[in-house]
Amino acid sequence: MRREFLSDACDFWKRGILDLIRDHGRAMRVVPMLADVAWSPEDLRTCADLLGTGVDNIGPLRTFTNTARHAYFSEAGMFVRERDVFIDPDTGVALANPRPAHLVPDDVARLPAQDNVVAIYQHGSRDDGAGLRGILNSFTSFAKVVAYEGQVSMIIVSGSDARIAERGQA
Repeated sequence: MRREFLSDACDFWKRGILDLIRDHGRAMRVVPMLADVAWSPEDLRTCADLLGTGVDNIGPLRTFTNTARHAYFSEAGMFVRERDVFIDPDTGVALANPRPAHLVPDDVARLPAQDNVVAIYQHGSRDDGAGLRGILNSFTSFAKVVAYEGQVSMIIVSGSDARIAERGQA
């Protein structure tokens, strides 16, 4: 997630999808994968407001790097504690040669619990959807998955058949 794009049209789209999939009885945690310099408290409040959560539900708050990928998601795993989660990489999921703008499926493997959902932002693809289908298939070894497709997409991963079925009908 890059500060220069905070409050762009995609943030409003993300909020709309998150409102559809969120279980309003529990807090939605946001894992921002910050791609640039540290964000100010005002930036974090804006992000929280745009995504419909509180600042205390956003973290880890340090810049995401490939070299610290494992440590970052270990920290994120402690932060989410079986809550519904939204992961906002700058670009989305990469299956090979990830840059700091990308999430890889292994990053997510520890996050789906039996009754939570993990939503992942995926920037639009220029192919016929084959790339998104490959990405969705990469999650099926450890979770159920469904996606909202469009100019940008939201991938929904869960350990719960019921929660993924509900999100697939939202």
